[in-house]
Amino acid sequence: MTFDWDLIVGNTITPTPGILAIKAASNGNVGIGTPNPTEKLAVNGTIRAKEIKVKASPWPDYVFNDDHQLMPLDSLASFVKENKHLPNIAPAKSVEENGVALGELNRQLLQKIEEMTLYLIQQNKGMKTLIQEIESLRKEIDVLKMNR
Repeated sequence: MTFDWDLIVGNTITPTPGILAIKAASNGNVGIGTPNPTEKLAVNGTIRAKEIKVKASPWPDYVFNDDHQLMPLDSLASFVKENKHLPNIAPAKSVEENGVALGELNRQLLQKIEEMTLYLIQQNKGMKTLIQEIESLRKEIDVLKMNR
């Protein structure tokens, strides 16, 4: 494309000027309802779709690698208390001002879900150990009571 072009929606019956429907810029950006598209596709309004495919990498299955270090829960609790958001997740103010890239956000959220799964597995192992210790102590107490 060598020149910008506009598709105006209107009619010839009323004197009201038409409304900009689509703007195609010479840089390849296309706008729907916006005169100055700053992205390959900029839409000033709601988008409805059956499906949107987004590429995001690296996909966070690396969380399950043996060399991946989880933040200790105490450190995570301190971070959340101080910052009011999860590590590596944009705070609300940033999202409100700049928006959010859905592919990157989905990647980050999956990483957090996978990390939470690992925390739960650790907690479950700890609880099983505690239950075994409690059962062992109960047996010892029962034996002591019987030997009185």
